[in-house]
Amino acid sequence: MSARAWVLAGFVVAIGLAASGCAGAALATNAGAPSTTAPLATAAAPSTTTTAPSPPTTAPPAATSTTEPEPATTTTTAPRHITVAVAGDVLSNEAILHSVAPQDQDYAPIFGPIAPYLQAADYTVVNLETRLAGADRGYSSFPRFNAPDTVAAALQGAGVDMVAEANNHALDQGWEGMRRTLDVVEAAGLASTGAYRSQTERDAPQVVSVGGIDLCFLSYTSLTNGFSVPKDRPYALNLLDPAVVAADAAKARAAGADLVVAIIHWGVEYARRPNPAQQKMAETLLRDCGVDVIVGGHPHVLQPIEKVPVPGSVTGEKYVAYSVGNFMSSMITRYSDCGVILYLDIEQADGDTWVTGIRYLPVYMYRAMSGGHKNFRILPAVPGIDPGCDLPLSRRDEAKLDEIWGDTLGMLDDPAAGVTAFNP
Repeated sequence: MSARAWVLAGFVVAIGLAASGCAGAALATNAGAPSTTAPLATAAAPSTTTTAPSPPTTAPPAATSTTEPEPATTTTTAPRHITVAVAGDVLSNEAILHSVAPQDQDYAPIFGPIAPYLQAADYTVVNLETRLAGADRGYSSFPRFNAPDTVAAALQGAGVDMVAEANNHALDQGWEGMRRTLDVVEAAGLASTGAYRSQTERDAPQVVSVGGIDLCFLSYTSLTNGFSVPKDRPYALNLLDPAVVAADAAKARAAGADLVVAIIHWGVEYARRPNPAQQKMAETLLRDCGVDVIVGGHPHVLQPIEKVPVPGSVTGEKYVAYSVGNFMSSMITRYSDCGVILYLDIEQADGDTWVTGIRYLPVYMYRAMSGGHKNFRILPAVPGIDPGCDLPLSRRDEAKLDEIWGDTLGMLDDPAAGVTAFNP
């Protein structure tokens, strides 16, 4: 991965009222120097005086000297190009918990085959749903997740830079479980967004410098599975509210962000199309609230990528990817046993920064019996490439990879809109 610098900007900034399209529309079921020209210089003719009586003499014409205008100069900066990868939900289901137990809770092999594709980007983000609340609480799966701390180290080792924390499982283990999750994530060398340990942490915009472009990642959830944000800690979790998003985006801009990426937890589980509420919210966030691109999750299946018309934006349109599906999970049904890594191609030129296109890499959650227990691996599902799996693939697995490729192509591929397959 390329070098990245974190800039944590703490400051006080006054934010005006959010744009009318942002106020109150919440989706929460709980929310060169210029050229210079020297003036022409004219030298006066010297006076000529004669004392002898002689014919008058005529002074020569006055000599005129001019200074040529300096050529106009312009200062241009070469365009910058970076790629940001965003992958889906990280869930340590019961079967995965059992699979890592005989291996000292080591999750690293699960990410081994997919790590080169995470590392292919300049910056990588995933949605961490499982909590890291500690062994003393007991490890658990659905409906209240708690996994070993080694998940965080495995993600960082595979090439992940940041985890999004605002999701419906954020409060599975209460405030203390969420706080400890953030401690473990930080200790593993991962950044996070969407959940916070203090009001000061919540109020300080986190601007990440990637390849000379300053990015801000915002994370919000519209669901909390019935759990409430602690009343004495309203800063703890970002609930989806357009007015809050607008204020956060404005703070990010004031802190120097060139581009704002919103990672949104929304929609209906296992629905392969966005609902009208998602579409309306996407339009509001992109048009009125200062968000440049949206990547969604929660449905556990893939949903389409669309371009929303946004008058006044750099290209007149902005992208929304409604759901990227699962990343690590043990779900086994068609469409839920897979997901995508999205690669956001970002350009900066002449003072503007925008997403030029999106590439996708389908991934498959492969499982196989080995060493007397079930093992999991996240594999790239792309025809003609070796998935890099250390375990043998059956014909059924190979057919599954082809199926996932076809399903993903059918859902996402739109070259005219700049949405194309990632070419390894």
